[in-house]
Amino acid sequence: MTPKEIHFLMSPRGQKLLDKTHQEKDLAKRIRILRKEISSDYAALVSRQVHLQGKAQRKFTRAREMLFDSEGLEQASAEVVSLHVGERYQEYTSVVDLTCGMGGDALGLAQAQSLAVMDIMLSKVMLCQHNLSVYGKNALCLVSDATLWFPRGAQAYFMDPARRIQGKRVKRLEDSVPSIATLQRVLKESPNVGVKVSPALDYEKLDLDCEIEVISVGGECREIMLWFGDLATTKRRATLLPQKASLSSENFSTLPQEKISSFLYQVEKAALRAKLLDVLASNFELASIDPTLGYLTGEKVVSSPWLTPYRVCHVMPFSEKKVRQELRKREAGKLSVKSKGFVREPLWWEKRLQVPGKNSCTLFLFRVSGSPLAVFTQPVSQELS
Repeated sequence: MTPKEIHFLMSPRGQKLLDKTHQEKDLAKRIRILRKEISSDYAALVSRQVHLQGKAQRKFTRAREMLFDSEGLEQASAEVVSLHVGERYQEYTSVVDLTCGMGGDALGLAQAQSLAVMDIMLSKVMLCQHNLSVYGKNALCLVSDATLWFPRGAQAYFMDPARRIQGKRVKRLEDSVPSIATLQRVLKESPNVGVKVSPALDYEKLDLDCEIEVISVGGECREIMLWFGDLATTKRRATLLPQKASLSSENFSTLPQEKISSFLYQVEKAALRAKLLDVLASNFELASIDPTLGYLTGEKVVSSPWLTPYRVCHVMPFSEKKVRQELRKREAGKLSVKSKGFVREPLWWEKRLQVPGKNSCTLFLFRVSGSPLAVFTQPVSQELS
């Protein structure tokens, strides 16, 4: 969007049209109503904004009052993530968001005593300022390219480098904009820096002294934060939102065991992405079947947001014929398959192994030391003692 278009949407007339348009769900009728009051270009602008506000409700509690552009909404941190990240900045008197975009991260950073936001594009800064005001927040707003200039003297900084350059997704920090060179200049100004990076980043190759936090929302890894200076609290951390469950790294080392015990545990993706499987195993006196699988096993039931427990009913070497026979024996007509290291996807196996029956079964298919195994299980009730 252009600054002129944003100014229109922020105006009393624009706000009135947005409210009116929200009341009409049919797109064709929406456009006809708008064209009676404004030009076709502005009618399309208002209609698109209503559509984006609808999509944004999955991320922001006040989406109906906010303003978005398509790219900004796609890349914006959800409100729950923004507030979580912003908690680390609460005690700082001055914070600078070097790449504010439409303001998703700034909502959380505004927990600091004083916030300055900046972006290379005026339109982004306008959106950020408006969206902050929706939440009763404010900031010093600047238009600047962080690779060329940024405010000096702040206690802490935040960066969210662009992860799409000329339409291509960027996974390496060296290729992002601003790049690692800008990060190094910022670190010379203040050691307290947070950097949001792609969840696909291969952080094992980073030669940086920082905490790596993997943030998961609703079971999906959404972001990785790199924390420097006093913002860092450990070496690696996994965080589940909205539960606010946190798991941090220690010097644990557990030996894997190939034997499947009475219970099998599926581990949350954030803990696996943060390579904290050994921490979970040590904390709950469990064993890793194979570090590459991401499953734990043990003789007791464990209640934790990091673990989904399954009671092991039967374990056997994988043979399609014998697995189907076992499913028939169990009358397991309601089959759920979870597989790792098998060529076919779980849905393919569910259809392939379908048998008649009234009972349910969760079947794990994976390889241990190269040998394929079939593990027949039942989910354990969430009401754990």
